This record gives sequence, C-alpha cells and structure tokens, in this order.
Amino acid sequence: MVARVDQPKRYCSSCGVAVAADARYCASCGASLTVMATSPQPTTVPQREFLCAGCRAPVTAEHLRPDGWYDCPSCGERHTGAPAKREPGWGRTLAPTPTAAPAALAPTSRSVADWPIASFGSRTLAFLVDLVALNAIAFGGAFIYSLSMVSWNPSISDADLETSGTIIGLLGYFMALWVFNSRGESVGKRALGMRIIQAGGSSPGPWLGLGRTAGMLVSGLFFGVGYWSASFQEERRTFHDKMAGTWVVRRP
Repeated sequence: MVARVDQPKRYCSSCGVAVAADARYCASCGASLTVMATSPQPTTVPQREFLCAGCRAPVTAEHLRPDGWYDCPSCGERHTGAPAKREPGWGRTLAPTPTAAPAALAPTSRSVADWPIASFGSRTLAFLVDLVALNAIAFGGAFIYSLSMVSWNPSISDADLETSGTIIGLLGYFMALWVFNSRGESVGKRALGMRIIQAGGSSPGPWLGLGRTAGMLVSGLFFGVGYWSASFQEERRTFHDKMAGTWVVRRP
C-alpha cells in the first residue's frame, strides 16, 4: 500500500490567492505562476483588467482559467495564454468620437470707431436727394388716394379731398422716413455710399429708427438748428442722431 502524499498548497505571489497545483496563471489577478509562494500573502490587490489578444477588449481576471486559457466576453473567442496587462493608455482602439463641426461664426458687427464718419457736405447732399424721394412718395400716395376717393365717392367735396390727401401724404412721408432710419440707409445715403449705424455697428432697427424719425422733427425746429449743429462737431452728429444713439458713416 502506497502512502498518499499531500501536495503543498500554492499561492499567487502577487495577490496571495490559493491556486491549483497545475495552474500557470492566477485566476484572480492573472499573474504568471512561475514564481509562487507556499504561504498566504498578507496583502491582496484588487483584480486587474487585461486586454484580449484578438480584439483588444478589456478582460477581467474572472474570465481567466487556471489551465491557461480564457474566453473573451467581447468577441467570444477562446484564446490560449495570458492576455496582456492593461496599462494606462492601452485598450481597444476606438474610432474618434465624431464631434459637431464648429458653427460658422457670424460676422461680428464693426463698432463706430471702425467706420469713417461722413462729412457734413455729403450728408447735406444726401438730405437733398432724400427730399426729392420723400416728396415723390408723399405726393404719389396722396394722388393715388385722391383718385381712389373720387371714383368711390364722386360727391366728395374738394376741401375734404384736400384734407384727407394731405393726411395721407404726411403719413406716407413719415412711414418712408421710419423705414429709411430703421434700415440704416435712405435713397440719398445709399447713392452717396453712406449708412446709419448704432454704437455696435449694426443698423438702428425699428425702435431706434422710430426715435430717430421723431427726433428729426426736433432737429427741424428753430430754422433747423439740430441739423446745422452737426457741422461744428467732430462726429458730425445731429440732434436726432444723439437722441437715437446713431452715427452717419461712409461705407469703406
């Protein structure tokens, strides 16, 4: 009768976990068992992550088998031998995450300092051109209105027709000025290469345009002193420019 000799227990020298006698790799940490301890180690280390030899996906120690093979949880292939240790920066090569293309930056409006100030002479010439355009709009609107009223009500009196036509003409005059001031250019200013801007460099818009239009009435008081005052200032600003916070500049 042959006496049975118990094999000494083997322990992983890295993590101290007991391993099988014929194991080549530790099932806990994956370390090679070429050097083993014969007694439990006082310290343990957390499970490390490895890389599949085929797809380079992460493989944890629980997938390792004592006889030296493992099944990759990602690609499902069975590989023989220990997987590579996962080091910082290692791992599956991933396609770069697509990032949204940066939105095209909207062109920033130039400030007042970036525009050359229009001269008083060029502003005066543009004003005269605008007067012609505005009178054409006002009289044209009043004429069309008068023809319509006569055809609709032939018995209308001349006084009533004149009064209502005047109101329509003035309303057309005011509306045309409002549109010009809101857009930042009138017929005369566009023809002479000028525009109206606010401090940020953009067009005044409807509200500043309305304020500038109302301010033009103020500039016209006392023989138009609000207009003539622009000739004595470096920035050539009229009263209505100051009221609305606008400047008249030349296009570069």
